[in-house]
Amino acid sequence: MDFFIYTYRSVLNMRNSRDWDFYFCSLESQPASIMVNLAQKHIYTQEETPHLLSLRVPLLHPNEYGLTSYQEAEVLYLMEDQIAEHIIFYLGARYVARLTSRGQREYFYYCKTKIDADNIIGEIMGEFPDYLYEYQLYHDPEWSLYHEFLYPSPMEYQSILNRHSVNKLEEMGDVLVKPREVTHTLAFPTFHALHSFTEELQAEQFDVLDTFCEEKEEKSFVLVMSRVDAVDQYTIDQLVAWILETAQRFEGSYRGWKTKVIKRQLFGSDFSSGFSNNFSS
Repeated sequence: MDFFIYTYRSVLNMRNSRDWDFYFCSLESQPASIMVNLAQKHIYTQEETPHLLSLRVPLLHPNEYGLTSYQEAEVLYLMEDQIAEHIIFYLGARYVARLTSRGQREYFYYCKTKIDADNIIGEIMGEFPDYLYEYQLYHDPEWSLYHEFLYPSPMEYQSILNRHSVNKLEEMGDVLVKPREVTHTLAFPTFHALHSFTEELQAEQFDVLDTFCEEKEEKSFVLVMSRVDAVDQYTIDQLVAWILETAQRFEGSYRGWKTKVIKRQLFGSDFSSGFSNNFSS
């Protein structure tokens, strides 16, 4: 029972947990939001919970994009907590993700057992008589759906990190749309790959600030480059997506970006605080 209480409380607080995060993507040309437990990727006892349970609930009041509306948010949070309480306790489950898209919300659990699942889910949803539901329960011992669909792609994960950095800047009073120097760091397996990548940069007006060899567990060749850009979410996502996609053609990896905080004074022009922080993604 102690294990259940600990797990359940952690689920209730997941919206404030560092293990959980969300990202936006497109499903069948429609916007989607996925809240996912990122920490589960590094759990090495997945064989203990081989049964995938997906519980799908049509929304009563979706917004114009088919996502959750403020009108319905509170009852959905309550439903989510009730589902977690029952499924984690009775089915020995791990809650891994929540998907919202096309006017529906879907909850994903990996369970130790599937005994009596129909009665358990029926009891939960009986508390919410206005909502229809359907569920699927099938064998997925490799957690394929989690790894191949629910877990963010490299660019989706980078967008999560970008959002964290942009939020930090905004909290510090940054004028996000104000162009300023943004420094990016990448690593490549060979100097030839690094050099080939820099040739791609010539038309994009990046300045190469530094290159060096780094010898840790594996040798890598590091590139530090910069360009003047805004750092609002859309601009930085588009920019980093291009850098990451281009670097991957040369087996490169993207390590992150940093910039200075640019604040707007109440009177007068914008100014740099002189504080440089590494909002590394």
